Amino acid sequence: MTSKIQIYNELSQPTLGIEQLKEFFDWMDMEWSELLRHAVNRRLSLLPAVDQLLRNFTAIKSYFLSKNHVALHLRMFFEDDLSEAYLGFIQNIFQVFQPALKKLQGDEPIILELYKIMNNIKISLTERRNEKFYGSIARSIMKNCDRVNDVKRFNREADNFWKTAIE
Repeated sequence: MTSKIQIYNELSQPTLGIEQLKEFFDWMDMEWSELLRHAVNRRLSLLPAVDQLLRNFTAIKSYFLSKNHVALHLRMFFEDDLSEAYLGFIQNIFQVFQPALKKLQGDEPIILELYKIMNNIKISLTERRNEKFYGSIARSIMKNCDRVNDVKRFNREADNFWKTAIE
C-alpha cells in the first residue's frame, strides 16, 4: 500500500504533475478522475483507492514511466510486468477484509462478534490460499506473462503473505 500512497503523494505535490497526468488521460482517451487519497487512520479507504488505481493503471503507469525524474521504487514498480497483478492481488485481499473493517469501525458494539469476524477472515484467506486464488486481475495478467520466473516469484510472495496473514 506504500506504493499507492507514494503514487498519490507524487501526483498531488506539484500542480504540474496533475496537469501532465491529465494530458496522459486525454492522450489515452480515458476520462480523468481525481485519485482517491487513502486516509492513514481509515482502512476503509484502501479498497476504493486500489480500485481506482487499477481502473486508471495504464495511464498512471505510462505517466510515471515517461517522466525523467521519478522515485526509483516507483519506477521499479511500474517497470515490473506484474505490477498490475500485485495491485489485483491486493484488491482481492482487501475484499476479504473490507466487510470486517466496516463492522469493526461501525457504531454498533461488536465485542461478542469479534472472534467470529476474525475467524471468518482466517477461513476466507485459507480458502483463497488453498485454491491459489489471487483475484481475476492477477490471474489474467499472470496467464499472459511469458516470464515464468516472475510468475513463480509472484506465487511465492502471495503464499508468504497468506501464511503471515493466516498465522
